[in-house]
Amino acid sequence: EKNNARLYLEVGTLFVFLSQYNNGHRYLSRHFLSRKAIKLDPDNAIANLRMGKLLYMHQRQVDEAIDCLQKVMPDANIGYKACFEVNFVY
Repeated sequence: EKNNARLYLEVGTLFVFLSQYNNGHRYLSRHFLSRKAIKLDPDNAIANLRMGKLLYMHQRQVDEAIDCLQKVMPDANIGYKACFEVNFVY
């Protein structure tokens, strides 16, 4: 099922780029797909990074955003992005 998590992330990304809907619909779809990916693979760094950004930027849920971003920080490939995003949260 971890492969399905990546699929949800990719579909969410494609939806944003190909969608003719307004920002609200794009946000809701990406939020739903990122949550679904995290449910399937809680350690998925990309899903947690995206969810952290979505939680802060669209819902101002600071604590939840930081929780997601902290899960990404140990990742050698994209941990630096989570550190960068945490600066915006604070």
